[in-house]
Amino acid sequence: MTQARIVLSTAANLDEAQRLAHALVEARLAACVNLIPNLTSIYRWEGKIEQSQEILLLIKTAADQLAALEAELHRLHSYQVPEFLVIAIPAGSQPYLGWASRSPAAAPPKIDPQMDRKRIRHHLRRDPCYSYAGPFPEIAGTRDHGCAPPGNSNSGNGMAPMRYLYVVFVLCIVALVWAIVGVTRHIRRHEAATVAHTEMPDLISGKRRD
Repeated sequence: MTQARIVLSTAANLDEAQRLAHALVEARLAACVNLIPNLTSIYRWEGKIEQSQEILLLIKTAADQLAALEAELHRLHSYQVPEFLVIAIPAGSQPYLGWASRSPAAAPPKIDPQMDRKRIRHHLRRDPCYSYAGPFPEIAGTRDHGCAPPGNSNSGNGMAPMRYLYVVFVLCIVALVWAIVGVTRHIRRHEAATVAHTEMPDLISGKRRD
């Protein structure tokens, strides 16, 4: 016998069924919830035979989540006595059954507070307008108050002009250095040519200048 279970329940309309399904999956009490519309139910309630259109919920969950799932379903449901029928699954696709069993109980990914602070500060150093809303108010307080408001099209690009100026400045320095090197080489070549031209007549006549 696997740990996966199917729970049957019903809802009065599609809106309530979707609300319940989202709540159960978000709370990690269900791996998946299938909604089957156009269900006709005939039942006895308070001494009368009733007939109504309902939505059937097929809730995939794990055996160890049944108690919490039932409590949450009762809390959220509009019915006084919501349906809660558990079906055991003797066999099936092992990968799917494994996912259906593990997903409801899976803990959310752990976040290292120190690493989270480093990541946020990294964004703030690169862009003072970086928007942060999280559990570290001391970091959120370092945001530059001179940034454009969130609705402004320039929001998040407060440092862009400075970056462009820095790139232009570096390019100008590189061009200046390149020009100085070129002029220096030209002067040296000119001096070497002048010396060679001056010494050529003496070499032809067999004389060498000291």
